[in-house]
Amino acid sequence: MAAYECRSETDSALTPDTFNSKQMNWAAVGELALAVLVTQMDAFRRMLGAAQLDLRQFAWALLPALGLLLLWELGRISARRSRRTRSRR
Repeated sequence: MAAYECRSETDSALTPDTFNSKQMNWAAVGELALAVLVTQMDAFRRMLGAAQLDLRQFAWALLPALGLLLLWELGRISARRSRRTRSRR
């Protein structure tokens, strides 16, 4: 889902405009589907040497990604405030 983060340095990724790109939305769905396939389908797990995850483990694996999204959004808020402060001077 990192593609959503690359759209702008200061604009939030958590707006409806973020999801206007059909191509990007399909890429995100594909990323999610591959993550589920790799951790849940026996053939993919054996081929890639991955471990099967139960729902609790999968949720724990998502926490770092969500934490990074939160930190990235806080950085964008800080950048917007900094720009406003500089433009007022």
